[in-house]
Amino acid sequence: MNPKAEKMHADLQERLRFETLLSGLSAQFVNLPGDQLDGVIEDAMRRVCDCLGLDLSTLWQWSPDDPYLLTLTHFYRPLGGPPPPEPMDAREHFPWVQAQLTAGREVLVESMDRLPPVWIGANFYAPQAHTANCMECRKRLRVPSWPADPESDNVLHANDLRPDYGLLCSRCGAVCCVACVAQYSRQDVRAEGARCPRCGRSPINTVFRP
Repeated sequence: MNPKAEKMHADLQERLRFETLLSGLSAQFVNLPGDQLDGVIEDAMRRVCDCLGLDLSTLWQWSPDDPYLLTLTHFYRPLGGPPPPEPMDAREHFPWVQAQLTAGREVLVESMDRLPPVWIGANFYAPQAHTANCMECRKRLRVPSWPADPESDNVLHANDLRPDYGLLCSRCGAVCCVACVAQYSRQDVRAEGARCPRCGRSPINTVFRP
C-alpha cells in the first residue's frame, strides 16, 4: 500500500471510529433518568477527549431567565490542574466569545497559533475584561435600566444610551463606556462606523451589563 493510500485508510478508520463513538454516546442519552445525567455527560466528555486526543472538554449552558448568561456546568481535563472558579460566567471570563455566540456566530480555532488577537495572553481563570469599569477612562459603568434582551441591547435599538453605559467590542472583547466610544469615533455610537477605543475597529454595538 502506497503512502497516499495508507493515509486515506487511516483517515477513514479514524472517521469511522469517531462516528461509532457519536452513535454510542447518542444511545446513552435515550430515556436516561435525570439523576444519571451528570455522570453520563462526564463520561461522554472523557470518551471524546480520549478519541480525539484532546486535553480539555467543557460544557456551557444558557440560562432560560437571562439570554446573556452562559455558565460552565461540566468540566473534564485528563491532565489535571486547578479547578475552574465556581460559578464561572462567560460574560466575565470570555466576553468576546460570548458576544460571538450571542450573535449566532461559530467560534472555531484550528490551532493555538491562530488565536484571535483578543485571546492572546488570556487566562482561563481570570476575566478578559474588567466587568465594572470602562477599560478606557476607568470610570464605573452603569447597569442598563431595561431588562436584558439581545435586541434591546443592540445600540441600534436601544432608546436610552447614557454616557456611562458600557459597550462591548465584538473584535477585541474590550468594554468601554458610551462617552469614550463617541469621543474616539467622533460620532454618535449608533452610527455604523462607531469604533472601539482599544483596538480601533468596529462594530462596538452591544450594550454591556457589568
